[in-house]
Amino acid sequence: MKNFAARSAFLGLILVAQTASVQTAHAQMSSVPAPVADTQISVYSDGLSVVSEQRRVLLGTAGQMVSLPHLPDALDMSSLSIAIGAQSANSITIRQDTLSPQGLLARSVGQEISWLVPVGESGAEREIRGTLINVDGGLILKVGDRYEAMPPNGRLALDRLPDGMTGGLEIQAEPNADLSGEQPVDIRYVTPNLSWSADYTAVLNADQSSLTLSGHYLITNGTDRDYTQAVLRLVAGETNRVAPMRKEMLVQRAQPAAMMSVAQDSAAGGPPREATLGDVHIYDVPGVTDLPRDLTVRRSLQDPVTLPVTMKYRLDGSGMVHPGQPGTVEGLRPSVRLSFENDKDGALAKALPAGPVRVYGALAEDGPTAPAVILGEDMISHLPIGATAELSLGQAFDVTAARKVISYETTGVGQDHRPDPYRATHEITLKNGRDTAVEVTLVESLYGQKWSISDASIEPEAKAADSVRWIVPVPAQGETVLTYTVRVTP
Repeated sequence: MKNFAARSAFLGLILVAQTASVQTAHAQMSSVPAPVADTQISVYSDGLSVVSEQRRVLLGTAGQMVSLPHLPDALDMSSLSIAIGAQSANSITIRQDTLSPQGLLARSVGQEISWLVPVGESGAEREIRGTLINVDGGLILKVGDRYEAMPPNGRLALDRLPDGMTGGLEIQAEPNADLSGEQPVDIRYVTPNLSWSADYTAVLNADQSSLTLSGHYLITNGTDRDYTQAVLRLVAGETNRVAPMRKEMLVQRAQPAAMMSVAQDSAAGGPPREATLGDVHIYDVPGVTDLPRDLTVRRSLQDPVTLPVTMKYRLDGSGMVHPGQPGTVEGLRPSVRLSFENDKDGALAKALPAGPVRVYGALAEDGPTAPAVILGEDMISHLPIGATAELSLGQAFDVTAARKVISYETTGVGQDHRPDPYRATHEITLKNGRDTAVEVTLVESLYGQKWSISDASIEPEAKAADSVRWIVPVPAQGETVLTYTVRVTP
């Protein structure tokens, strides 16, 4: 079988099913249609979501099996829970058929098939019809009273799928009790490729004292199933998973960006209602939502709020000196950062899930038709109430820095192959070309086992085990020089 399949694939074997009629293997079977409503979905940002469905089935006789169509092919089988008539199903049978050349050939043994063989170069074909006897090592058909080996460059044509082959996921459940009549069916499962994410827009006002923040959420249905009139709950936070689904399952239905449709609408009742459950945050979407397959829905997560903002500059450097390093480094540019508070009594006062933030700016004289300007983009992590968000916009244009090692001397002899202890004096010049004064946060990293700062022209604002921090004021159109001496004992 393996040898034949490989040879057939190499020769470009094409298998075509003429119809897709499916024969059920069980004599007594009730099918549960997909629900029009009564579907609840808890959507997680990692691509795994919990789906609960409520359906109804009409049972005729005791012992009748229940077939459950329209479930996503890639669902986590270990998570599947089925209750019929408010009782757990006695047994669940799962079969995953794949319409592959190997699968079709293997399941067609004993059935009558057609093998179409090309004739000449005209594209014409000759049909050989017979009963498939063997596929292991070569294709053998019984044609009339003869057994014939088929040429491998033909193509297979089937009048129908092999008995019991659905070409997808087939799930059957057995009721736990002798039930009859109309019964409720509750289904719960975890499925991949159904996820959500958040993104934000911030508009900085002209004097850079405040920004207006708004947010959206996107729900992407990358499964092979449409969800109609679903109640949605968005879950933000890090949840531990004991046995995560295989990575390849998570991308099974992934589509190129150009293939995904994006629908932006307004949810009835406005943005989701936020609540806390343990160490995760819940965002309940008002009303119900349609999630067709291969569609991304975009809706409002946070209505626009105006928040005070602080513009910060930060320069990271090192107080460590290594022999041979340049004595002077010029053209340094601090990073530009915006920070705002999520105060419990502030305009926001709501926990926000992590997501990218796009910051726009405008001139004071700009009208509504002025071109938009992006000042920078950054990610915010989960932002609880009482926390501070800090957005890095890039490097400063008008604020620059230069640093110089003024002096360096060893103060002893290193032991156990360690570098020699030393004392070094640093000079950092900060220049401000703006029309307004700024403050620059200067952070110097120090990784020696022992170190001390002395003779600093500006008192350090804070010290940590491996760094020291200054807040350096720099006047408009001016400069500030910071000097300090560090003694390091490796």
